Amino acid sequence: GHGAMPDKARDPIVAAAAIIMALQTIVSREMDPMQAVVITVASIHAGSAGNIIPDRVDMRATVRMFDMELYDSMQYRIKRVVTSVAEAYQCTAEMTYTKAVPYVCNEPELAERITQGPLAEVFGRDNIIQLPPVTGSEDFAYFMEQVPGIFTWFGSGWSADTEDCHAVALHNPGCNPDESALPLAAAAYAQVAWDWLKEK
Repeated sequence: GHGAMPDKARDPIVAAAAIIMALQTIVSREMDPMQAVVITVASIHAGSAGNIIPDRVDMRATVRMFDMELYDSMQYRIKRVVTSVAEAYQCTAEMTYTKAVPYVCNEPELAERITQGPLAEVFGRDNIIQLPPVTGSEDFAYFMEQVPGIFTWFGSGWSADTEDCHAVALHNPGCNPDESALPLAAAAYAQVAWDWLKEK
């Protein structure tokens, strides 16, 4: 359609914008406030010029949560919103839902033993921080489904000079981790392996 005559076309960009906003009501109005659920539409592509209403919009999103039993139900909730909102704007929508990598869950006893043992030897107990849960995903989780393990971050954004975290977040083009943390990380893993071998 022509941008000057929106009444002569169906505008999928307006529908897509409404879908993006409506998806957030799943989290704010359908989820238990005590459950961590995130829906992020991080990619949207449409159109070729500022005065042409396009015939389609492509969006990509991610869904994150800790309760994997809830994960499957999210497919139906999201599809309901996507298709019904599109219909309200006289458009149609197709959705593909791909199950993502599971969240990483450290084995508590193993985490306690390793952080208070070999990691404390390398870094010192005062330099080990237990972070709150995050909804990031990591394919290391597949290994942890087979063998108990722990996932660690090595503070490559921490500045000893300013005692402040200056790291730019992952997936940001300005991300430039402090590589001086790598030898310490390697030493920590070597210490974990050494202590494990001594137990055998």
